[in-house]
Amino acid sequence: MFVGKLFHKLLCTRMSLGKLKYGICYRQHISIGALLENCRATQADANKQNTFSLPHWVNTQNSMKIYEAKSMNELWEIFDENELSSGELVSFLNCLCKLAINGAETDEFQHRSDAICEQIFNRLNQFKSGDFIIIFRCLLKLNVSPEHKIIQILEQQLLRCLHLLSVSSLISLVCFYFPFAESGESKTFQRELEMALLDKIDSITSFFSLLELYTVYGTDYNWKIALQCKMLKLTSEASLDELLKILLHLADRSIRIPKVIDSNLLRVYDLQKESGLNLNQAVSVLNSMMKLNYLKLDLINAVCDVLKGSILNLENVHSVNEIAYIFGSMKLRDESILNLLCEWFTNRLNSLAVSDLFQLVITLAQCNFENSICNNISNYLPNADNKNSNAWLNVVWSLAIQRNLSSKLASTVLNPSFASKFKDDLLATLKLVNVKSAVQLDMDDYAGQEFKFDLPKSCRYEMIMNRQKIDMVQILFDALNNLVPLHKYVKYQFIHQLGYAVGNFIKAIEKFYTLLEAELRYDLKNEIIALEDWKRSEDVCKKVLLILLDQRDFTKISSKLIGRRAMMIRHFKLSGYSIATIHWSKFGQLKNKLDRIKFLNNVLESQLKNESSNIFVMGIAE
Repeated sequence: MFVGKLFHKLLCTRMSLGKLKYGICYRQHISIGALLENCRATQADANKQNTFSLPHWVNTQNSMKIYEAKSMNELWEIFDENELSSGELVSFLNCLCKLAINGAETDEFQHRSDAICEQIFNRLNQFKSGDFIIIFRCLLKLNVSPEHKIIQILEQQLLRCLHLLSVSSLISLVCFYFPFAESGESKTFQRELEMALLDKIDSITSFFSLLELYTVYGTDYNWKIALQCKMLKLTSEASLDELLKILLHLADRSIRIPKVIDSNLLRVYDLQKESGLNLNQAVSVLNSMMKLNYLKLDLINAVCDVLKGSILNLENVHSVNEIAYIFGSMKLRDESILNLLCEWFTNRLNSLAVSDLFQLVITLAQCNFENSICNNISNYLPNADNKNSNAWLNVVWSLAIQRNLSSKLASTVLNPSFASKFKDDLLATLKLVNVKSAVQLDMDDYAGQEFKFDLPKSCRYEMIMNRQKIDMVQILFDALNNLVPLHKYVKYQFIHQLGYAVGNFIKAIEKFYTLLEAELRYDLKNEIIALEDWKRSEDVCKKVLLILLDQRDFTKISSKLIGRRAMMIRHFKLSGYSIATIHWSKFGQLKNKLDRIKFLNNVLESQLKNESSNIFVMGIAE
């Protein structure tokens, strides 16, 4: 303690060594040499800390001023009052650019740009290759035209020193300049950069550098092939942890490169057979597959084996809900996992917040999975807070899917106050009408108020479909149109009073895509009724809903209709419709147009003859 106080005084007051010796002469066991050594080491650490706290370019008085400047005005004062060296000029431009990116006005630079460009021109022989890159980037970011003389001069300087640039610097420069390469000369410069980079592509060892290039050149066939080949080579040599980082990086940025993802997942599967996966790795793999919408069932089964031995040992409800969310979003109907999730919540029902139960209810509905815990949870839900949110609507809607909805819970959403919050949200409104339909068709004891929803007559919300989905829709519509002219006999692209958008493609977080539903009506003699006669024959007709199902309508691992699809079919059946379902795995295999028309005709004829049954399934087993 005594040594510490003297040492502090030595540093703060710079007392002479003589005074220091006098102050501690009666403490002979204290080594003066040790004390001085301690002083020197501490001072060296302080200097080292100060050095590392500043950027490497802060090495002069002017550069310190530039570093400490907080506004454009301060920077311009430094520029006006000091003769800046070449290095300080680069630092000045860099800081000016950073302030501009953060929203500062650049009007002053526009007025002075010619003077600054002249200074740059006069000092060209003083700059290093790295300086040229910084100046080049800064001027373009500050809206200096790519056609400006100084930019073209800098391009020539950069071309002369390309061989000095590292691969990472070259990649950064190529990706940065790509949006600016619009005219003839700028495109020529960009091509020179690309050629230099292609010569070095084999020396790229970072997957993320390749990915940076792919985001720029992914639409160019030659670049796409070259980059994919290099990515595949790197993933084939990557460790398990590296592969998981790559997957997560792709997933978080929604970058979907099928060949690379497929190779990555296959290698993860092979490596996990050797060393296994821990819980965090297993969840990470599932999370990435969910975000990328890319499933490998063999790997999913391996992940499920890890989860089966871990779920009941988890203590954090957020971790359990993360797993539940992934399984619900991916429609993974692994009955063992879902039962374990239910068991985990059953064991802790009395200690959890009511909101902690929401995700499990939603997941079980998405996977169309029944468990007795839903009845227990329903008793806790009336105590939930914030019953005015979209999250609460999803919970009530999920209970409707599973036919576990009580009159009390239904009334929390079937009222003008709650519905008014979602008047501009079509999907939320459709869910509310689904709940109302469940009350009318699935329940006998609803005691809540009657409430009418105003639904639009049609729904034109479109989702971005991949080529496969577009082809499916076009093929089925084409066959149906040849069988019965659509414009005369078939009703589609409308919102049914049950709350289902028929024959529409809707974009939403829940991926509410409906590949095709089309309504047709027949008289008692099985003659098709024209649309214009529907109203006159409302009470004496057979209503047929034609539904095309594909793999997205079924759960994974164990195949069953996903929850919302099952509810839709149930509600239409209870409303008097006959349901003719076609599975794409059968219909899509028919290559001949006449075969597809014949297939559809057989489906509809069989359905009309099968009046004893409300549902006819073609191509699938339910």
